[in-house]
Amino acid sequence: MGAWGSGVFENDTAQDFLHDYEEGGAGVIEDAFATVEASVADGYIDADNGSMALVAAEIVAAAFGKPLATLSKEETDQIGVHFDDVTQLTDIQGRARTAATAILGDGVGSELFELWDEAGQAEIWRATVTDLLVRLA
Repeated sequence: MGAWGSGVFENDTAQDFLHDYEEGGAGVIEDAFATVEASVADGYIDADNGSMALVAAEIVAAAFGKPLATLSKEETDQIGVHFDDVTQLTDIQGRARTAATAILGDGVGSELFELWDEAGQAEIWRATVTDLLVRLA
């Protein structure tokens, strides 16, 4: 059975991304943002790419001292393994903010927004992403 919730870490794609990050390091963060940047240029961000970029943005926020308050110990351990490398990435906070803003559906199509809107929970999901943006500021 798959996981699905309004939290950034509450889906299977997010959990797979965390594993990739543990194994692949900070470069996985850059790849997630580059994929969203390319999707923005194409006009549409699919759900999996959006989910991965939101997890990447949460890792960036945590690396800069503003983690999600509800992270479990396991998640905290998972995201902390490459913090030193993450903080050295060029303009990574700006790229994280830009990706999260785009995933909200501001100016570009966002499958994640559409899915949450269809489920009648867009405002809950939007609040989750907005909180992330505040912590990235």
